Amino acid sequence: MRVIPFLSLITMLIISCYEPITVSQSISFPNNCWHKDSTWNFDAKITDVSQRYNIWLELFNMPNYPNANIWLFITTKTPKGAILKDTVEYFLCNKKGEWYGWQEYDYWHRKYPLKLNTTFIQKGTYNFSIEQGMRYTELKGIKHLSFNIEKIRE
Repeated sequence: MRVIPFLSLITMLIISCYEPITVSQSISFPNNCWHKDSTWNFDAKITDVSQRYNIWLELFNMPNYPNANIWLFITTKTPKGAILKDTVEYFLCNKKGEWYGWQEYDYWHRKYPLKLNTTFIQKGTYNFSIEQGMRYTELKGIKHLSFNIEKIRE
């Protein structure tokens, strides 16, 4: 019977260290191809401006992705209409051509930080848009993209 209190304690410790996902949005690209004119838009409702957050992008690429990196244009529109623009570059493989992240089935998966330990300045709905910034009309080899906002436990 000592096992039950012990398992309860372990479960509580695991749950208390977990960063709950506040917002999670995903998109899959048809034929593993991201067209340069395709902008991914979504909304995130933020109610707690005192809370600190981590914002992550998860990228799923095929082995036939033609580059070692990817450029992304990210636009954030605040609830009061201010527009913030970021350009980010993520490396998907090293100089030897070995993919970062972990392999799942026939693709590679890696989580990239966009903003860590950040706050939102206004309550309300934020609009995010992401577009690929590579010089291809059709960027082949991109399977899936996820955007996650996680609350940080203090």
